[in-house]
Amino acid sequence: MKLKAAFLLIVLPLFFSCRKEQFDFIDLKTEKVTSIKELSEITDVTTLGDSFVFLDGLSRRLVVSDKEFKNIEVIARRGKGPGELWSRALYMTSGDNIYIIDQSLHRINIFNQSGFIDTINIPKEGLSHDITYYKTDRIILGLIPVNTDKIYSIFNIKEKKFEEGLVSADRYDNPIKKLSMNYTDSVCTDDHLFVGYTFQNKIAKYDLITGETNKEIKQLFLHMDSNDYNAAENTPERFYVTKMQGYKNNLYVLCCDMGSLNQRDEPKVTTYLSVYDFDLNLQKIYKIDKKFRVFCIRNDIAYFFRENEVYISSI
Repeated sequence: MKLKAAFLLIVLPLFFSCRKEQFDFIDLKTEKVTSIKELSEITDVTTLGDSFVFLDGLSRRLVVSDKEFKNIEVIARRGKGPGELWSRALYMTSGDNIYIIDQSLHRINIFNQSGFIDTINIPKEGLSHDITYYKTDRIILGLIPVNTDKIYSIFNIKEKKFEEGLVSADRYDNPIKKLSMNYTDSVCTDDHLFVGYTFQNKIAKYDLITGETNKEIKQLFLHMDSNDYNAAENTPERFYVTKMQGYKNNLYVLCCDMGSLNQRDEPKVTTYLSVYDFDLNLQKIYKIDKKFRVFCIRNDIAYFFRENEVYISSI
């Protein structure tokens, strides 16, 4: 008995110590470089050519900027007319042009750096909450599964119709939970779709040719399993994926982890930038010094945004 007790006293601390030190976090310091007065709240960002493109979901503005953030031009404003933005639920991607979903109007507005090009109405299979550029004349739309059992479908811009459903919606007995748990962000690389499930600790890789799941992982450095999130009771989410980007053969995932689930407490939020190769093998984890929901990597510089402020850091 004494020998067994001695063994436990030695082994258990080592076991928990190993678990605690399982991940090496790299501290990432950011530096504020400017504020963009033409914007109220940067809710999404992308690049097109040498320009940054900012989406302001609060004031419903689309803004184009040079890489020094000195030459700023507003190319879309609030409204329901052609080339105007109406919904607070606005989602953006870029490829050969800029594509923006206006959720409440069920349409896609198309822009280039100079301004508005065209509007395409979306069939109402489901409310669109995510958009990803795939290839010429094709984008991938994320759908809230209201009138469909798919959460991603290829949309043919030229023919203005859905081609096929890709990813089946997770099924729940509670319809509110079903909707909440399927909010996602996504990235396309070649013929693969990477999906980060916003309120689940899950990232998945799908083959766009076969529609099959290649791999699915959990971000183990985050603390809570998805079963602990109760959308029906409006439990504050402890973690969530906010933005993803493919850059130089790696997938970058910006995610937040809350330190408290008690509604009476002010949650302590930690922001991470996790890096995976395209086979979803973890490469490194950056622990960021501030809370951000939007980022963009360009020329080995990470740009982070909150409200109308711009921060940078080298990676």
